[in-house]
Amino acid sequence: MSKTRQPDRLWIEEPNKDFPFYNGKPIKISTGKWAIIIAFLIFGFILLTKMHLPFIPFKVNEFLQTISLPLFAVLGLYLTIGGYTKKLFRPLHKKDILTIIVFAILSLIVSSALSAIVGALSGGIKANPAAAVHSGTDALPEFLWSRFLTIIQLFGEEFMALVPLLACLTFFYHRNPHKRKRAVWLALICSSLIFGLLHLPTYQWDFTQCIFVIGLGRIIDSLAYIKTKNLLVTYVAHVIYDLSIYIFAFLA
Repeated sequence: MSKTRQPDRLWIEEPNKDFPFYNGKPIKISTGKWAIIIAFLIFGFILLTKMHLPFIPFKVNEFLQTISLPLFAVLGLYLTIGGYTKKLFRPLHKKDILTIIVFAILSLIVSSALSAIVGALSGGIKANPAAAVHSGTDALPEFLWSRFLTIIQLFGEEFMALVPLLACLTFFYHRNPHKRKRAVWLALICSSLIFGLLHLPTYQWDFTQCIFVIGLGRIIDSLAYIKTKNLLVTYVAHVIYDLSIYIFAFLA
């Protein structure tokens, strides 16, 4: 028996999988609870970008900064919705591996194209400080340490992208429950722009780069979540994307 596409769903969405929370299933998240979840997320982001504890070794500070984002993202969710936090995740299956690889490659292609276009029009793009290449005898240990921190931070970044997506989806869907597709597209665009703007401190407040490279590029990653409804898929694809860039820079 063939699977039929359900009405008012994007063509990319896998059958029989739906977003959690936006329509009150499995639980309804009130506006106040969304505000708490996002407040914890913002606090974790501030600690990531601003925290520095005196009299503590530099690498310990780096680790505490990095772990703050995923820690407070999960904590905010758990304090408001408890065990329902796991609804953001699904077990990874064999078919998810192909999805991960496809979206990681798409992200590389789209981001490279956007970087080239924006760079040509604006006279260049800002480099990510995390991509700095070390030299000397400590090059490899420093590279491995930085990538370890990257893997932790990217887990937090997925919450930074997908929590606003679900919050925006809830907002737009409740404005017009008969226009689910439109709500999904609006949530995708809004959350991707928010994700891009949150990178302003990293890229020296370059709005053009953060909106048109980071923001538009994020759409590809979030489409992987829209397809699978699984944060782990977007996380692994994001890790492969970032590590590919860093490893290439290091080897070069």
